[in-house]
Order: sequence, then C-alpha cells, then structure tokens
Amino acid sequence: KGSYYCDRCTSLKSLKGAPKRVPQFFSCNGCTALTSLEGGPDKVGRDYTCIGCASLKSLKGAAKEVGKGFFCSECTSLTTLEGAPKKVKDFFVCRDCKTQFSIEDVKAVTNVANEKLIRC
Repeated sequence: KGSYYCDRCTSLKSLKGAPKRVPQFFSCNGCTALTSLEGGPDKVGRDYTCIGCASLKSLKGAAKEVGKGFFCSECTSLTTLEGAPKKVKDFFVCRDCKTQFSIEDVKAVTNVANEKLIRC
C-alpha cells in the first residue's frame, strides 16, 4: 500500500520477489551485491532509488514508469542506461557512475517530462 525499502542489504543479489507495483517509494540503496534490477517493480508511484549499488552493471529490469524521480547515482560498475524506465515524471539522476552519462544518453532511453531535471 505504501513504500518498499531494502536498503543496505549488502548480500542481496536479486530483487526477485519484490512487489510489482509500489504506490510510493521503492529503494534498494547500498545493496552492493545487486547486479541488475530484474525482479523489481514495474511501476513506482513516486521515487525509485538504487544509489550506491556498487555491483549494478545495467538498469535492466527497472520499473517502466516512475511517478517522480529515478536515482541511480554512485553505482560504480554501471556502464549503460539500458533498461532505464521508459517514463520518468521529474528527476533522473545518474551521477558518479563508472560511465559519465550525458543528458543525451538519458533522453535516448527515457522520456523525462522535464529535461531540466536530468542530472548526470
């Protein structure tokens, strides 16, 4: 009914079993063993955060639609935005990843309603 948090689960390797729809916030920040977002929610009503997931290599499996912001900063193994949400209403933040992404990289994979809110 609300939010789902699995932050700092350092041995979590998969989001398999997570809810498919999260009305508020979905957060898997600091899950350092997580390599993909597969098995996670398809739709998040507010923010989807996966900040500091050091082993995350792609965004494959991320929610297709995010109602507010999508944050994947400090993912030091992230080299591609493939699998990013198709639609994000507000912020898309992908700073301090292995690859330095550009606004054009984000726009190539995601429809961000306000491109002024893209932070790379």
